[in-house]
Amino acid sequence: MRTNYPPSSIRCPTDGRYENCKNRYGHSVHKYCASCEFKEVLETGTRWCKVHDTQIDPHDVCDEWTMSHHLTKVGGTWGVVKDKTTKEIIII
Repeated sequence: MRTNYPPSSIRCPTDGRYENCKNRYGHSVHKYCASCEFKEVLETGTRWCKVHDTQIDPHDVCDEWTMSHHLTKVGGTWGVVKDKTTKEIIII
């Protein structure tokens, strides 16, 4: 059964400061529900935590936080745009 209230293990920092960590390419990532692997966005636009099975706010955080797959790839060498003639990198 899905509930609309977060369990006590999910909290929002009252001072507005979030812990940061770095992915394998050195890019800083805030540790909160918006960047978590277990976040799911429902058809209604509601954010849902798959671990706690509850509705969450983007700035909530819990101890089960895991960096999302897409954020682990930020800064990688793939996805660059190169000029066809000069082979110069235009966009990283």
